[in-house]
Amino acid sequence: MVYALEAEPILAERERKEEDVHTLLDLARKLEGLTRNVGMHAGGC
Repeated sequence: MVYALEAEPILAERERKEEDVHTLLDLARKLEGLTRNVGMHAGGC
């Protein structure tokens, strides 16, 4: 997430100015790095 804000200064500016964008990015920070699922493909045994 930090890289995206550094690479796109407009995104960082919108996060500072717009409550909706701030809320969305805050949620994204919480989800970043979490395991998506614990399932295993049938061929992965």
